[in-house]
Amino acid sequence: MAFLNALHEMPLSVWALQSSWVYYSLLAVHAIGMAGVVGSTYMLCLRVLGYAQGVAVADIGRLRAVAWAGFLANAISGVMLFCCDAVTLAFNGTFQIKMISIVLGGIAVWVLWRTVGRDPSQEDSYFTYGAGAKAIAITTFAFWTAAIIFGRHIAYTIDPIL
Repeated sequence: MAFLNALHEMPLSVWALQSSWVYYSLLAVHAIGMAGVVGSTYMLCLRVLGYAQGVAVADIGRLRAVAWAGFLANAISGVMLFCCDAVTLAFNGTFQIKMISIVLGGIAVWVLWRTVGRDPSQEDSYFTYGAGAKAIAITTFAFWTAAIIFGRHIAYTIDPIL
């Protein structure tokens, strides 16, 4: 508990809490980062599920840089937002479910890429994936959707900090 209090009392946390534009800028960066991660992940999942046939998975793979940039933006802004209210968030069940969903979503997208990723020169853009790949895509989609839903729900399970 002392560690969580120390995070909350760090100068960066105090600055973010005392300056609403900093706090809301962190929220904006977090939302933009989420768009990069989840948007590119959803595109991959939807392609595996049969949408956008004619678009090669290798072409969607070019969005990995966008996904990684979004993940990095989310990691940095998320840690800073967490520090602003570490004591409350650490013991918040909704926050814990969000974090578990992110970890499982990350594992699921890794498994999905391992399953469908192949040499781009060998890929047919109209290739149809089997039931196994589709099940992984649905699972990946579900974990990231849960992360969004529970992340948004956090605001309704804690007292406002500003």
